[in-house]
Amino acid sequence: MSRARQVANFDPALLATDEVSLDKVNGGTLGTGTIGGSSVVNTTGAITTTGTATFSGDLVPSTPLSHRNMIINGGFDVWQRGTSFALTTAWQYTADRWFNYWASTSQQTVTKRTDATGVPFTTYIRSDNTTDSDTTWFQLIQRIEDYQHLISKTVTMSFYIRASEAVSDMRIYTNSGTTSSNFALTTSWVKQEITLTLGTGTVVSNGYLEITIDKSVAQVPANTSIDVAQVQLELGSSATPFEHRSYGDELARCQRYYQIAGTAVGSYIGVMNYPVNGFSSAYLTYQYETQMRSTPTPTNIDIQYYETGWKGTVVFGSTSDQRTILSFSGITAHYMVRGRFSLLAEL
Repeated sequence: MSRARQVANFDPALLATDEVSLDKVNGGTLGTGTIGGSSVVNTTGAITTTGTATFSGDLVPSTPLSHRNMIINGGFDVWQRGTSFALTTAWQYTADRWFNYWASTSQQTVTKRTDATGVPFTTYIRSDNTTDSDTTWFQLIQRIEDYQHLISKTVTMSFYIRASEAVSDMRIYTNSGTTSSNFALTTSWVKQEITLTLGTGTVVSNGYLEITIDKSVAQVPANTSIDVAQVQLELGSSATPFEHRSYGDELARCQRYYQIAGTAVGSYIGVMNYPVNGFSSAYLTYQYETQMRSTPTPTNIDIQYYETGWKGTVVFGSTSDQRTILSFSGITAHYMVRGRFSLLAEL
């Protein structure tokens, strides 16, 4: 049996049937031989096998095997607010946990798309510049609440992206004081893998880590759409495959920040009778779907009462822990009350 002590750039055929024990093999490729005994294999590169790797001892990863992705709704599956938006403000939430920034408001649309082909996903977000103006900005932003273990660490952000025409000077921008090098977009889906070492920046004072897919010189070409899919942010210097989560799991994560009580037109919660004469107010209570990040603010409130038909909205909102109580006045006797509203607890 041959015993190689330090072998560099060796001929694999020489070791094809040998057992190499208590030795270090540096460089080259080991063919059908085995490394046994108390051998130690150290490598700074990647180890790739087309077969099955079996470990009789413990496999100890340097980063988590699950819950790697710090981005919520990175697959753009959850859209509680709707699936199509004509932006009316510079900062506006679209897909859950994501908001868009455009310098030219009322000229942009954001939509949920489910028609991707030739890539390992179908759903993505599309941001359209619908004008002939060349002065529109593009930013797709998420704020991360659970950021503490990421600060001063190396992280990798990966995502698929394309545009309807070539776009230059894209980047990843953070409020940690770290910004990536620029990259370009083409009309084909490309998976970007960008490694950053995060600083502290304004993260602690703001109470969140903000990650932005950004056009570094602001303007995007006129009549351009930018598509983004499968966004993942994880510890380490290498991107791993996108971490799929069930819709229910992703929805619960999103509902920590935003919930809707009642959905489409005609869908209300808490229809109740309020038959006591002499009273002009009533209460409607909603139990949270999941614990929210903070005491939420009721928005999009639509409370109605019934006489000979459903009347206009009469509202006053107040909140308490784990439930929202909406009280409303202007109601006389013998009316039924119904309502729908949103609860906002975003960062």
